Amino acid sequence: MKDSQELQKELETFFGVLEDATETFGIWQACQQSHGDNETVNMFNSTYPGLFVWIEHSLLANSVNCLCFLNERRKDTLNFGSLLSRFKESLSDTSYRELESKISELKPVWVKLSMLRNEIFAHRTGKRAIEDSFSKASIAPVEIESYIKTAQFIVRRLGVLRYGVTYHFTPSSGATMARLIQDLRSNNSFKADGFAAA
Repeated sequence: MKDSQELQKELETFFGVLEDATETFGIWQACQQSHGDNETVNMFNSTYPGLFVWIEHSLLANSVNCLCFLNERRKDTLNFGSLLSRFKESLSDTSYRELESKISELKPVWVKLSMLRNEIFAHRTGKRAIEDSFSKASIAPVEIESYIKTAQFIVRRLGVLRYGVTYHFTPSSGATMARLIQDLRSNNSFKADGFAAA
């Protein structure tokens, strides 16, 4: 078994990657929620043409890439399966099976995330249009949210069981982005000048 400190560093790597995915996905969700308001959409298109499209694309790409890391299949990379096998000696059979089951729960969504990464974000497929790759992946934001929560459970559980450490995920960036969008909307010069969307 690897040295305890080395294993803890690996677990902290997973925590960092997952924290990054949690925050960027939260910001992406805040941007997506603003699409339901015509005045906000008009403000984005008139005042910040293209900016929020690129922001949303970058946020989703980062989230997808981080979340794919967790279940990467290559044997020479860090992933939940290899991490759990290295922790096996220090876990009870019950805890090991529980975590193994949780990792298995991630697989259907990981397959969809991998399709997005492999066809859109990390590579660009020549077989179909981007929209068709999104349709083929058929992934809903609620599935990504569930994936994140399950992955957080795995990291927290390993931390508590092996080191007595609780890793806290306290996302705040999504709420911050929602406030920023609201502030921009409130100070929208097009609205003040009477150019707001009808």
